This record gives sequence, C-alpha cells and structure tokens, in this order.
Amino acid sequence: MVTFGVELCQIEERLGQRQAVAETPERGAAVLARLEPAQDQLCVRRIAVGGQPYAHAEAAVAQDLEPASYGVPDAALRESVGPLHGGRRYQRLVPSPRCGVTVRFVHIGKTGGSSIRAALKKNGLAARSEEKIQHVPHTPFGPIRLPKAHGFRVPDIPAGDHTFFCVRDPLARFVSGFYSRLRKGQPRYYREWRPVERETFEAFPTPNRLAAALVSDDEEERGRGHKAMSTIFHLRPMEHWTGTPEELGERADQILYIGRQETLSADWEQLKAILELPPEIELPTDPVVAHRRDRSDDEPLDDASIEILRDWYSRDYAVVEYCEQVRAERGWGVPQGQRSPA
Repeated sequence: MVTFGVELCQIEERLGQRQAVAETPERGAAVLARLEPAQDQLCVRRIAVGGQPYAHAEAAVAQDLEPASYGVPDAALRESVGPLHGGRRYQRLVPSPRCGVTVRFVHIGKTGGSSIRAALKKNGLAARSEEKIQHVPHTPFGPIRLPKAHGFRVPDIPAGDHTFFCVRDPLARFVSGFYSRLRKGQPRYYREWRPVERETFEAFPTPNRLAAALVSDDEEERGRGHKAMSTIFHLRPMEHWTGTPEELGERADQILYIGRQETLSADWEQLKAILELPPEIELPTDPVVAHRRDRSDDEPLDDASIEILRDWYSRDYAVVEYCEQVRAERGWGVPQGQRSPA
C-alpha cells in the first residue's frame, strides 16, 4: 500500500494509464500521481489545494509526501506555490523524468500558432520528437512538445499531459486560410496545390465565390464548395482540433491556456508566466517568420457571404464562445473592447 500520510484511496485506468489519487480530507488537498506500468513506481504529478493560503498549502505538501520515496527532489516541494486557474491554488511539483508528462501545443492553422512555434523552437524550448524532447527545458508541467504539422488534437491529449492552443474569429480565419492556400503558403512556405486545391481556386478565385458556392442551386458547384471546405486544411473547422465545447469541458484540468489570434502578444506574456518561460523570449516580428501576409489586396466578405459562413461555421462559433468563457473565468487575455482587429 502506498501512502502519503494517508491511505491510497483509488487507482484508475484512464486511456491505458494507471492513475493513483490520494485525498487528505482534513486539509482539502488532492494528490494526483501516476503509476508506471513497468515498475509500478509512483511519480508525483501535482498537489491541488483548494483555496488555502500559501503557508497551509506548503504545510500540507510537506506533511503528506515523502519526497525521497518518489524521485522528487525535496526542493521541488516548495517551488512555484502561487495562484493558478479558477481561483484555486496549486503546489506544482517538478515531475520525475520517468513520469513522461508533456505539454502539447495544439497548432490550429491560421490562429497565430506559427509565431508561437517559431519563438519556442528558436530558443530551444520545445521539440517535436520523443528523442529530442528529453533535452529541452522542463516547465512545471513537463517539456513542451510541438506537433508535426498540425497533428495534435485536444480530445487526443493523453491523461496526465497538458495542452495549450489558440482560436480565432471563424470568418477572419476563413479569409486568412483561403488566401494562404491561394498563394501556396507564400511568402513563409511554398507548397504546391493539391488537386482539390487547384480545382477549388480555378473555380472559386475569391472567398466570396467559394462562400456562395456553399448554397448554390447547382448541385455540382455546391458539392465542389463543400469538398473544398472539408478537405483544404486551413478551411476545416477549428472544432476538428479542439473538439466540441463538451469535450473541452472534459479536458478542462488539462488546458493550461487558450489564446486568441486577435490578442496574441498579450496572451504570449501570460502563457510565458504560466509555463515559467524566460520573460525575455519574444514572438517574431518578421511577418515572413510569423507567417503573416499583406492583406491590403484582400477582397472583403460581402453581407451574403458573412451570413452563409456564419451558418457554416456555427459550431466553431460555439467553440469560441466556450473558450471565451474559460478565458474570462481564468483571467486570461484582454477585454474584447481593447482588442486589435482580426
């Protein structure tokens, strides 16, 4: 029997990972830990102390854990005590390397993710491969892992891992994604059109033309438009990566931060603080590196297109609304009236 000054009360199977959960009711503290399948070694993940002052939180941790037994240095027990999400306070422990917990960046196209990736990679703060991630600095929640292309999805994040991501107004993202692929990713990248993209842009050379096709009376044109929206990467709904609001709610304790493309600079400062990244690390200002393009020649959406696309992306608007609620509850971002235009 493993104890933390209290009896281990529960072992759960979650996505193939065994989690041990011990509670100390007299202090209101909960210990999340993970059992390694190979050695059944206990790796401390985190102490959550609901609403207690710092001193009480530190006392609860110090009295309930034997650090030498679980591969966590004694000094780690007193690191990073402070306020975190939702009004709760956390004593965050530096995980033992054998725990394998990771912070996964979910990169949703055209939401500011290229800037974040560039800043993390340039400063050696994140990696894509399992091998390289062992050599990057650890945040209080583990090392940061970047997806290959846009491979991670929030609903697929393993139990015990954490994630962060950005969202954007769906119509602004649609226009940005349309022109990005119309120009084959230039100037940051050059990726030749796939057959479906060639077919799309030859038939619908402007965002308004593609939007109109979605409700066209011509069945063939309507089918071509629907195919474009579901297969061209940057036009797919954000919900593909975030999951539904209900799925996000189920992962609420794994979400470290939700940013907005519209407030990316301010959000980056908050994200750095949460992940305890060096404060001097900045997002790239070069528009090519940041994958920002000149929008002066963009055709604005007309009223009919706006109505069509709001309906098409209605589920994304529900996702954004949920994300805004979470951001407000956790004190993230800036008020909507202070935002830059999308």
